[in-house]
Amino acid sequence: MSFIKQLTLVSMFQNLNHQYKKGITIIKKTSVLLFDALFIASILFLTMLAAKAVTSAPSELTITVKTDKSTYVQGDTINITLEAENLTGQDKILTFSTGCQMSFEILQYMETSKGYSLPVFNDTLYPRNCSKTPTTITIPNGKKAIWTRSINPDDSNYPELYFGKYLLHGYIKDYQNDDWSYQNSSYVNFNINYPSGGEGVMCNDTILCSNMDCVYSGIFTPDSNGICMLSSSVLKNYPTDQLCAGTGGTFNMDNKTCGCPSGSEWSDKAGCTENIFEDEICISTGGALTLLKDTGCFCGSDKQWNMLKGCQDIKVVTFNDTEGHWAQDYILSLANKGVVSGYEDGGYHPDANINRAEIVKMALSAAGIPSEDPQADVSFKFNDVSGWQTAWVYSAWKRNIVTGYSEESFAPGQNVTRAEALKIAMLAFKIDVPDTSTEWAFEDTIGHWGISYINKAYLEFIISGREEGKFFPNDPITRAEAAKIIQLLSAK
Repeated sequence: MSFIKQLTLVSMFQNLNHQYKKGITIIKKTSVLLFDALFIASILFLTMLAAKAVTSAPSELTITVKTDKSTYVQGDTINITLEAENLTGQDKILTFSTGCQMSFEILQYMETSKGYSLPVFNDTLYPRNCSKTPTTITIPNGKKAIWTRSINPDDSNYPELYFGKYLLHGYIKDYQNDDWSYQNSSYVNFNINYPSGGEGVMCNDTILCSNMDCVYSGIFTPDSNGICMLSSSVLKNYPTDQLCAGTGGTFNMDNKTCGCPSGSEWSDKAGCTENIFEDEICISTGGALTLLKDTGCFCGSDKQWNMLKGCQDIKVVTFNDTEGHWAQDYILSLANKGVVSGYEDGGYHPDANINRAEIVKMALSAAGIPSEDPQADVSFKFNDVSGWQTAWVYSAWKRNIVTGYSEESFAPGQNVTRAEALKIAMLAFKIDVPDTSTEWAFEDTIGHWGISYINKAYLEFIISGREEGKFFPNDPITRAEAAKIIQLLSAK
């Protein structure tokens, strides 16, 4: 082989070797880049998975279950409340399938085994959780959802709870990814005592006397030290010294007489009283003396107060269109008190809407607030009220129970909404309504101006909504619905 050919081959070999090394270098660099890219991608992917796990993982709600009293007498209605507060930092979506996942159960303590029995009662806290189709409930971050239930022993759907200790357990389960998970739960204890001869009189969950020992079911209230004192209540054969002390007097052991506070005088029936005639006639006719009523005498649901005759039977009022109606008892109770009346055709028209002037008259009448003639009050400028409307609207306006749509317009004939009617009634009865705008009992009241009134009424068992989870605050209220609200408020 010639020298030139050898040189050429060597050159070609060196060139190929150079290209090979260059290719290897490129491959190495490419591999490093691909590895880095894959590593970064994997990190990003894992980060996304982690983020997804955080947002999709069920975050626990703060669950609180309460009873309205810690001690009941057998036969009492037990009112319970369940609150679900969302402090997780994000909106919480509860997914309910066809089961009943928001529930409470009652367990009885067994002395024999020194433990609690299997649930003596188990039920859903709210009907919407037993729907036949899947549903979801959203509890916004920072909000509190509230539900209530009344266990009424007169209702065949509820069991008779006998004397003993009980445990109430309330819980919410969340259905996610074909699996159940608790959204936390809460427990509370309560007791049920035997009835002591009748309805009984209680103070601080202590039975003070029964109907067999009391002239009437007087109202006992705790003083500033939590000690139960009588609000002018009287017992049969009540010792004079205790009757004196119980009604605010000072008993003299030497001469067995009672010294009453200034402005009151002694009565063998009523103790120290500011009005012997009214208090004694109240007791003699079966009423109950109380400082909580304007008249000073509570006559019960079947009687009404007459200043000359005491507690008298209520004249029975009937309507031709309320028989069998769901609000029949509420309507007739108000009618027998003279709060509502019917139409010339003999009916009450329970399903008709009620206007703004009518709800004012209805609420004020039930609350014992009289109508007032504006006379020369130039600050009252509503020019669209007339006749009977004027005195009632003025009385409500004067007490800041209502306002107008403008300085000169009240719109008395306009249908009143459910939220408006509720607010008017609660203000008339001087119900303390705290700001609960961060809580909600009905999904369609979130952000509504009347949410605090609606929440308060719901927790006081005044309202229950029209359908699952909704109140429809801006819908017109019917005469039947208004009667229920006002009657329940008047019974408080």
